[in-house]
Amino acid sequence: MATLSIRMPDIMKDKANKIAHNQGVSMNNFIICSISTSISQFDSINFFRNELQEFDRNRLSKDFDKIMSKTQSGKEFDIHEIERIIND
Repeated sequence: MATLSIRMPDIMKDKANKIAHNQGVSMNNFIICSISTSISQFDSINFFRNELQEFDRNRLSKDFDKIMSKTQSGKEFDIHEIERIIND
C-alpha cells in the first residue's frame, strides 16, 4: 500500500474531517472512499462513452423517448417489455 501526502486548504480539511467524524470513519478512510468514488465515476463515464460511440445517437434518443412515453408511475418494465416497446 502506498503512502501519499497531500496539501489542501484548511477549510477543505476541516469539512472533510467533520464529514468523516459524522460518518464514523477515519479521515484516511473518508479520503480513500472519496477518491474511489471519483475513479468509479470516471471509469463509468469512459465505459459508456466508448460503448455508445458506435450507436446512432438519433436512434438511441428516439428509443429512449419511446420508452419514456410508455412509462407510468409505479410500474417498472422488465427487459422483454422494453425490447417489445422499442421494436413496435
